Amino acid sequence: MPLSLIVPNKRLIFFLAILFATFINTSLIVDANFFAENRYHLSLLTGVLFNPLTYVLITVQFLVVLVFESMLANQLFSRLKRAEKKPLYGKQIAWLILICWGYVQGLHIWADATYYNAITGFTRYLPAYRPLHAKRDLARLGWIDSGKSARQGLTVPGNGSVSPTFLASPGGSMSGFHHSAVRYASAAVA
Repeated sequence: MPLSLIVPNKRLIFFLAILFATFINTSLIVDANFFAENRYHLSLLTGVLFNPLTYVLITVQFLVVLVFESMLANQLFSRLKRAEKKPLYGKQIAWLILICWGYVQGLHIWADATYYNAITGFTRYLPAYRPLHAKRDLARLGWIDSGKSARQGLTVPGNGSVSPTFLASPGGSMSGFHHSAVRYASAAVA
């Protein structure tokens, strides 16, 4: 916004916005893939240690995202030119985004309260995503039984039931429960 006040050129602002969005999306994709393979997020030090082929692939990915962002920006720019003649449905789009955000947060609250790790385990891959947790609040209100949910949360749809003795830590907490343990336990049972 401040840049648009200094340089009131729409084309320049759109070009810079496209570059910024492309950089952010490419960084997020590369970081998520890096985390999936190495179990820690990307940093400047780990970026220096990449194989040269990785830089080529990141550049190709950047160019693909740049083309997509450019097409999206051109559509937006043409719609903004026509917007002077008819409304853009901004309130409906804002409500849709708000409803989607509420749905995702509600889904994560439910998954956290019922120990459904297929949803809560995914949040590790997105470094900027901070979901809401309300397990204690739901238990305090009497909407869930935390102990019963912890015992029932060991049944994972599609993977069968996992033995609580395999997953429970010595203190009895379920902190070690994640997808690789489910796959390992399912393979050990089979």
